[in-house]
Amino acid sequence: MRSTIGQIRDFRDSAIWQDITQELNVWLDQIHEQLENHHLTADHRELDRLGGCAEAVRNFFDIPMVLIGLAEDSQGERETILNNLIKGRK
Repeated sequence: MRSTIGQIRDFRDSAIWQDITQELNVWLDQIHEQLENHHLTADHRELDRLGGCAEAVRNFFDIPMVLIGLAEDSQGERETILNNLIKGRK
């Protein structure tokens, strides 16, 4: 990870992320509108596609927390490696 946990938290709390999530909500509304308008005429592939799009958009809302988790894991791995190196020197 190149970003620190603090940087990711700052991003999550930023106006930029708020703008992104606002746009993602517009996308979800459009997907839901398509589902409502086409549910009787669309085949299962189209419904699956729209459902998958909605799921992907909803998952993207969690990206800051996913990145924080990755950064924490990465930090934990670094600490383990350093501790093992230090123990090996003793």
